[in-house]
Amino acid sequence: MSDRFSFMSKYPHVLDDKGRLALPGKLRDELAKSARPEELVALPNAEKGMVALYPYERWQKVEASFHRIEDSDQREITIRHFQGNSERITLDKAGRLLLPQRVREMAGLEREVAVIGALYKIEIWPRQVGDEFAARQEFTKPDPSTIRGLDL
Repeated sequence: MSDRFSFMSKYPHVLDDKGRLALPGKLRDELAKSARPEELVALPNAEKGMVALYPYERWQKVEASFHRIEDSDQREITIRHFQGNSERITLDKAGRLLLPQRVREMAGLEREVAVIGALYKIEIWPRQVGDEFAARQEFTKPDPSTIRGLDL
């Protein structure tokens, strides 16, 4: 299986009363490239107000990168921060995932969300925030210095 994911597009969605999200079919199709397509890691980002979903292989790379940090107190703090705030989640047979209440609360997610493909991960934002980003074109208009050298 591959860890070369290409998640893309933006999907308005609604969390059900239990905090479950039906992952859009195109994103599930891309997840099928994974050795464990039903296994994801949810990492809430309270500062940005969103949740990042990482496929199994991509999260393995994140964990491996911790070993590249020089052994120090800061390394341990970093590991505890990311590992302590992340949650392993599983897609059910209907393609739904349950976002634990703690994860939803940390990210400020309520019922209406925007599910956004972000290349190697899937992001879940409050829908209002996703709409505001789109209105300001923050998703579609990167800084020219950032895109120099890309094969576009």
